Order: sequence, then structure tokens, then C-alpha cells
Amino acid sequence: LKDGKATVLAGSGSEGLTDGKGTKAAFSAPQGVAVGPDGSVYVADTGNGAVRVVKDGSVRTLAVRNPAQLSGEMISPVSLLLQENSLYICDTFARKIFVLPVQT
Repeated sequence: LKDGKATVLAGSGSEGLTDGKGTKAAFSAPQGVAVGPDGSVYVADTGNGAVRVVKDGSVRTLAVRNPAQLSGEMISPVSLLLQENSLYICDTFARKIFVLPVQT
């Protein structure tokens, strides 16, 4: 919030899987977020089957589904929980919970 108004942290408003500075980045149906102790914002980019992080004003993809290996792979993450150096990813379509090590 700035002056009592919401501001855009990241996302251009266009659908896509584009990393980059704040509003230059693109998402597809982001659904869940978790915030790290350093202020990093982890995003379940559900439509892209990806997990992204917004840190220091830039978006970077941490993990993305691999269509050639859908069996056992993350497909559609929807919610996240960050605990210490582990990011727990709930994927309803894959019916699994994944753990991704992260540096916080």
C-alpha cells in the first residue's frame, strides 16, 4: 500500500510466462503467494504450471512444468507455504505436494 492505495507489485496484465522487472513480467492465473523473511514474494503461477519469485522488483521463474514429463511433475500449483528454506507447493491437478528448497 502506498498512501492507502494498492499498487502493482508485478505483472503487466497480459497473459504469459515472462520474467523481468515488475510490470514487464507476465503471469497466467496466479493463485497463491507466500512471503519470505527477506520480503521475497513467491507466486503459484497456476496457468503456467510454474512457481515464480518476485525479489528486488524483478520476477524470476523457479520451477515450471515439463510437458514431456508430466508423470510425477508439477502441473498446476495453486497454493504455497514457506517454512525456513523449504517452499511447499500444493498442486491439485497432480494431486501432490512438492517441496522446493529455496534460499531465504
